[in-house]
Amino acid sequence: MYIRVHVITSAKRESVKAEKPDVLNISVKEPAENNRANVRVRELLALRYGILPKDVRIISGHQHTSKILLIPDGVDLSS
Repeated sequence: MYIRVHVITSAKRESVKAEKPDVLNISVKEPAENNRANVRVRELLALRYGILPKDVRIISGHQHTSKILLIPDGVDLSS
C-alpha cells in the first residue's frame, strides 16, 4: 500500500498528521543529512501502524521533502 508524505526536517516537535488516509504531513527533529530524517520517518510510520521500521520502504523522494512510501498490504490506515 502506498502512502504519500510531506516531511519537515529539523522541527522542534515531531508529529504525524493525516490530511487523508494515504497522505501524511510528518515533522521530525532529525536534520536532512546522512539519511537521518528518512530513518526517523520510517520509525514514526512503523510506530503509527504497529509494524517494523524495516517494513516501511521509501519508493521515491529519498532526497526530497515529498516522498512515496510503501507499507505492507493489510495495515489499517485509519489509526
